[in-house]
Amino acid sequence: MVLVSHKDQYSMIYDYLGEIKKTNPGGTTILMLDDIVFLRMYICLQACKDGYKAGCRPVLSINGFHMKGYYGGSFLAAIVVGANDNIYPIAYAVVEAENQPSWSWFLSLLGTDLEIGSMDNFTILLDKKRHLYSNFKNKEHFKGKNLKDPLWKAARATYVKEFEDAMAELKALSVPTFDWLKGNDPAQWSKSHFSPRSKCYMLLSNFSECFKKMILEARDKPILTLMEMVRTKMMQNISMKKEEVEKCWPTHAGGHKYQVSAGPLNQHTIDLEHHTCSCRKWNITGIPCIHVVSVMILRNERPESYVHACYKTTTQQQIYNHFIEPVRGPNQWLHDTTCESVIEPKLRRPPGRPTKQRVK
Repeated sequence: MVLVSHKDQYSMIYDYLGEIKKTNPGGTTILMLDDIVFLRMYICLQACKDGYKAGCRPVLSINGFHMKGYYGGSFLAAIVVGANDNIYPIAYAVVEAENQPSWSWFLSLLGTDLEIGSMDNFTILLDKKRHLYSNFKNKEHFKGKNLKDPLWKAARATYVKEFEDAMAELKALSVPTFDWLKGNDPAQWSKSHFSPRSKCYMLLSNFSECFKKMILEARDKPILTLMEMVRTKMMQNISMKKEEVEKCWPTHAGGHKYQVSAGPLNQHTIDLEHHTCSCRKWNITGIPCIHVVSVMILRNERPESYVHACYKTTTQQQIYNHFIEPVRGPNQWLHDTTCESVIEPKLRRPPGRPTKQRVK
């Protein structure tokens, strides 16, 4: 009785979207029907748009999850990275299935909301390369710790020479393994080839999995209960992060060019003005590496202006300064009499009892 039946909630969709528009003006709410049968629904709240524009990094993780409710379907989500490596959900949608038309529809709407142009420097994280090691270890001759360690050493290398040394080590152990990895573009799996524009050197799209876990209990709920549980989780997340941010303290710095020796064969050049180090850790992450820290100590300077703006307290405050407005319950929604009532989608539930546990 509390959740209302799965079928009945489809007839309340117009009322729900009307309430979202009224309480969170500026947000995007899109409903797509097949005649009057429900097909897709997309939501991108204004607070999330403003938070993203306030300083989130241009790194977008997109993922889709199967819904476990009576009518099935899929849940699509877009998540960016905040100033403190937090997950920051931007937009979400319920679609009939994960396929090319539904993803194209979702990404087209998202690109419009985030004002992403064709010339913008934007990094998209998919889970394809997240499974690189899984595919690697499933190969018949690519098993064992002696092959695993150089693979991860190559993935974590931050400059080309370090990457090439790890690959040479791997080649000495197994030529087939080396040849298989050479067929995978290192720009998609090794930090040594990552662009410094993203200010993020994550190897895994784990924060999509974090979001998936955050909304886990909502995935088997009726359509509007699902959407409200997701919106409420996002609202709580922003409020909680805002409270955490208030406890931070800001700092400052400036620069020249330097050379730093970290051993007889390990020497790096640093440009404080352009925030670069030849080890590329500073370039990629936006956080001063150990070589830059040694220069700061020499100059008796503090690190604030050496850290990229995406990590600063002011940036974090701006991101979480746009609140999702609370929404009234169904008994207070204004009934939309101008549209025909939405009919539930065609039942796509597979035969047998739905599983609650993910098949690994």
